[in-house]
Amino acid sequence: MTRFELLAPAGDLDKLKVALLYGADAVFIGGKKFSLRAKANNFTLEEIKMGVEFAHNLGKKVHVTVNIIPNEKELEEAKKYIKELVKIKVDAIIVSSVALMEYVKNNNLPIDVHVSTQCSVSNSSAIKFYKEEFNIKRIVLARECSIKNIECMKKEIDTEIEIFIHGGLCSSISGRCHLSDFYTQRKANKGCCAHSCRWTYKIDDDKKFLFGCKDLCSISFFSKLLDLGINSFKIEGRMKSIHYIASVVRAYRYYIDAYEKNMLNEEVINFCNKELLRCESRDYGKSFFLGKIDKSDMVEYEKKEVNNEFVGYIRVIDDKIFLIPKTLIFKNDCFEMIVPNKIDSQIIKIEKMVLNEEEVFDTRHVNDKIEIFVDKNVCDYAILRKIK
Repeated sequence: MTRFELLAPAGDLDKLKVALLYGADAVFIGGKKFSLRAKANNFTLEEIKMGVEFAHNLGKKVHVTVNIIPNEKELEEAKKYIKELVKIKVDAIIVSSVALMEYVKNNNLPIDVHVSTQCSVSNSSAIKFYKEEFNIKRIVLARECSIKNIECMKKEIDTEIEIFIHGGLCSSISGRCHLSDFYTQRKANKGCCAHSCRWTYKIDDDKKFLFGCKDLCSISFFSKLLDLGINSFKIEGRMKSIHYIASVVRAYRYYIDAYEKNMLNEEVINFCNKELLRCESRDYGKSFFLGKIDKSDMVEYEKKEVNNEFVGYIRVIDDKIFLIPKTLIFKNDCFEMIVPNKIDSQIIKIEKMVLNEEEVFDTRHVNDKIEIFVDKNVCDYAILRKIK
């Protein structure tokens, strides 16, 4: 059992399964309410129950975000919601409201509470406060912390620490932004951010600028974070694709496993770098981790061309193979296939496609479930992407 938790995002039940199958130790998900990703598909209570059962059967965990800042009416609803999560046996909830922390403590509810990054915790005194006042199990640190700052904090506390290591960043302090609300009346702290920082703005008639952040990628200095003995490493992206989740998780899983076996080398790091560059993302930066902030490493000055390598994924149901296409695919097309628990990929050929009991020669619509016949053995949730 790894001593480091790799924590992955999941916007729906399929993504939850992919994250866990490709190497995550736990997932964080949101319900239909009280989550800061209202535009993700999110989970009904029944789907959360199904996800928890799937995870627990693998010996893995599910954390649920309940991290909005609730008003008076929402507070009572959120309390009822937490009680339902306890019944489902969710492993932990991620919260930012001290009212909800107090509610769990005062009612002695059997569920771990993790303090959200929205609380901007960045020093040991704040960590001690949350632990002493609310019996908090874990703190998700502010994304603005440096490695040196985390190292100093670790010497002063015994509370579990979780940090973000990969994915999108907010241009404000851990989500404390009102641009979206100002421009579109969509409140970021109610889960409805319009990502206004990523729009293109004009200074005058011919000059344009962006001030959204680059995506965080810590792979080039990840060993330094592992050396600190941090408990959980979190990947952002509940609205990302199945391909993104599978690729990012398998890269960091490979790195962590190599580190723990004392087999980390340039070959491993190069593989992880190449894998992460094949994901749908903005340009990568190092965020605040290295201390000295270089704005060219933080700010996305030009919009990156969207990566379109992902073509679909496989479902195996009752011994039949189905393709869930994400783009136009033709009979006899060949693709690279990645699968859980293996680093090496394979080339696979689509030899025949059947839809509604009739042979077809191309995919008609994205997300159709098309029966396929291929030249290789496949497994459930294998990912297909363009050959590179």
